[in-house]
Amino acid sequence: MLLADRFNKKFNIDFIKMRLPAEAECGKKYATIFDIYEYIKNKYGLSEEQMQTLLQEEIALEKQLLTIRQDTREFYELAIRCGKTVIAISDMYLPADVLEAALTKNGFTEIKKVYVSNAMQARKDEGDLFTKVVADLKQEALVHIGDNYRSDFEIPSKMGIKACFYPKILDIVSGYDRQLYDMILDCKQNRSAEFLHKSLITGFVLNQYWAQHKAEQPKLFDSLTDFANLFLAPYLCYMVLWLQNQYSIQTYYKKIYFIARDGYLPQKVYDLLNDGSFLTTSYVYASRIAYWTGIYSSFSDLLYKQGPCKMEDYTLQDFLKAYLPDALLYKFITDHLTSGQLSLLVRENIEACDALLRPYEKELKNWYESQKKLAGEYYRNIFKEAGGRILVFDTGYSGSISGGLTVLAKKPVDKIYIHETGANIVRDMEQKTCTYIIKNGIYAQQYTALDLLLEECFSPLEGTCIGFTESEEGAKPVLETVEINEKMQAAQNEIQKTVIHFAAAFKKTFGSYLYCLHITDINHLIELFIKSIKKRPRQKNIFQNIVFTDRAVRHVQISLADKIRLP
Repeated sequence: MLLADRFNKKFNIDFIKMRLPAEAECGKKYATIFDIYEYIKNKYGLSEEQMQTLLQEEIALEKQLLTIRQDTREFYELAIRCGKTVIAISDMYLPADVLEAALTKNGFTEIKKVYVSNAMQARKDEGDLFTKVVADLKQEALVHIGDNYRSDFEIPSKMGIKACFYPKILDIVSGYDRQLYDMILDCKQNRSAEFLHKSLITGFVLNQYWAQHKAEQPKLFDSLTDFANLFLAPYLCYMVLWLQNQYSIQTYYKKIYFIARDGYLPQKVYDLLNDGSFLTTSYVYASRIAYWTGIYSSFSDLLYKQGPCKMEDYTLQDFLKAYLPDALLYKFITDHLTSGQLSLLVRENIEACDALLRPYEKELKNWYESQKKLAGEYYRNIFKEAGGRILVFDTGYSGSISGGLTVLAKKPVDKIYIHETGANIVRDMEQKTCTYIIKNGIYAQQYTALDLLLEECFSPLEGTCIGFTESEEGAKPVLETVEINEKMQAAQNEIQKTVIHFAAAFKKTFGSYLYCLHITDINHLIELFIKSIKKRPRQKNIFQNIVFTDRAVRHVQISLADKIRLP
């Protein structure tokens, strides 16, 4: 159905409406693809050239999308090693030479013969095709393997042929998660282009997932690799396709700037899936601590207005640790304050906290002005290719990044968000900026922890940007020094390696047809993940070793498994 995107406008047709019923309507029991397109040409008044273009494009698409199922290939390789003759048999409208070419392309180079229903004028599901096979080969020497219980097991077994039923991946997986089967079934019954595209993507997702397990039957989302294959990687691919298909984004801007840290993995996937016809990208260091000088007029202003200061257990020391990364200045101030003063709760004692910092107003002002100058220099330099408006990707949420970077870069900053709050809507109106929201579907909105989950899984193994320093090349970001233990390193590496492998395979499998995929959300995969961890709460433990601190809030280390709440 990917052909619809290429040819509906070009030929002024509704390809899906024409193609889906054509095989049944053409009136030939053993119809070939040539019969089907001849029928379409006559029914819809297509020219010979148009008909041939569509026909050859469908054949090319079939060759592109037909890929190996690794566990069944092992049967083939074993048979070849044992000196067995291997044939292929199929009820199919494609001609034998097309199937032979697809098999050869995927490494099945020693198939002796391909028996196809349209060429043999006989079908598997009626038994006649097996009769013709038996006429060529000794029945007692045959072993038939297939994924349709009736035509690949029951019928050949009744004919005395040794048969092995080897289920489809969907049937195997749905054996322990019926939700997935029901969702795919819905995709097959729904004839809209979007649902058909979702079915294609989900089929690819299941192939990637099953390649890791083969004969095993693990529960879904039992490992970070499963999580990445079944949800995170397809979500990122969907997100990138959405960005590439947004005309306003690709037309009105000159570049997409992915903001650290949660822009790290999205940028990797975007660049990997970019064939050169979409906007280029850059990775930019930014955080609430990095751009606060663009939002607040002083340290005192920051104290009164910054969100974490309104938390009931947020202390003056938490505030100073977060926003005063200069070790010497931090020590100078805290050495003159008692432990009791440092332990003051900001929300309840904000005026007292402000009074305690007033003696150091000069030092804090100098720090503020130097950081604002350096931050402005860094952002103006890195955004110099942006043109009149800057477009950044960030997971969300309140829009503070627009306020801070717009002041520092001296250009309006628009955003790509996964989720926005009401505060962002207000800020956009006040600042004359705009936000593009990546649609996640209704079900995702019911699970607020999804945003945090994505934010941390998207991030690299590095500290957040806590300010700027001078260098010979100009202002450069300073990253927080963080200790990454081996378990966390292994966890993030597992996620990132799986995502990149998935995205590369996704691009290779769909080829130039990748950009014909149009879907508005992958809500079914989000729903599957959320329902799975709700049904089996202990599955959250796969995130136990992912521990990022939020310096702006406090230095307490909490694992991602403990941060995400059950829906």
